[in-house]
Amino acid sequence: MGFINNLELEASCRIAEAGGMLAGNGAGFRHVSYWLGGLHNMLPPCGDGSARNGKVDRLGRPLQQGRGQGLFDDVIPVTIVPGSIVEMVPAFLKGSKGKGYGNRDLTLYHEVPMAMARDGIPLWGFLLRGTVTDLEMRRVNASNVILAQEAGALPDGTVKVRDDRRTYEKADGTVKVYDYTRLRIEWARVAKHRPDLFLDNDWRPFDPTLPVPRYVR
Repeated sequence: MGFINNLELEASCRIAEAGGMLAGNGAGFRHVSYWLGGLHNMLPPCGDGSARNGKVDRLGRPLQQGRGQGLFDDVIPVTIVPGSIVEMVPAFLKGSKGKGYGNRDLTLYHEVPMAMARDGIPLWGFLLRGTVTDLEMRRVNASNVILAQEAGALPDGTVKVRDDRRTYEKADGTVKVYDYTRLRIEWARVAKHRPDLFLDNDWRPFDPTLPVPRYVR
């Protein structure tokens, strides 16, 4: 696995150790659907695929099983009322080299984050950098970033839908063309112009937790 995937896989393992779960497996996907409410039909159905080479992560889970479910990677437990109510909150993971802002493509299903922002649904993400032993993070509610862009509080193009047309040749020689359109967020611009949008003031050691949601769906 590459450097970026290693960071995301380690973060996912730590989330699982703290009581979380993969977003694309059966239980995790049900939590995602509940969180999204009526928007859940905008994402693809749950798929429990795994790496063909049979590799597993350090917890013994098949690599890629339950990950990449359109938008979210993991679901994180957040205590609403101690001892009685726990909300399962979906989140995405974005590992990157260097300063940690390079993993900018968020999802092919760009309508979903836009709709979440309009409906006031938090879209939590973890930007990751460092190593699997010294993992650092900055957490961010991407819905707030989208709303800040729409309000003119971020430079144009900080949040954008990236159009990309790609071609591939099938075994019979037929050439297919398809659109690879996805939502991109320039995290470095967010850090420069609106650092207040990050939950964490600066990079800090990875912590698999999220704040209590403003409301429970």
